[in-house]
Amino acid sequence: MSTIIQFLLKALVILFVLPALGLIAFHGGFGYALGTALLITVIGITLALVTFPLLAVGAFASAALGGRLGLFILGVFLLTGTLWVVSLFMHGLILTGFWHTVGAAAILSLIGSVFSRRSR
Repeated sequence: MSTIIQFLLKALVILFVLPALGLIAFHGGFGYALGTALLITVIGITLALVTFPLLAVGAFASAALGGRLGLFILGVFLLTGTLWVVSLFMHGLILTGFWHTVGAAAILSLIGSVFSRRSR
């Protein structure tokens, strides 16, 4: 149930919050936002599998440097790459700059960490 809520919340954030903050430009309706959230999930899992050796080294480094915050920052930059790849396929998602994309990824990653089963 929390996965569905997280998925719908990400779609609403993509549709309303991120464009209102000026982090991305989004042209489309709720169905397009759901498709974008689904593509972010699929491409994010694929990128996590491809970059697993980098993530493993980053996990060891973040444990030495700060624990969960280091993993959060590593996840944000992975999600930044995911947003860039998704914007290549979904032409209604327009990224306005690198740091704006990092900010959008941080907000989406924060939603993912709040609804994560590991955080309970």
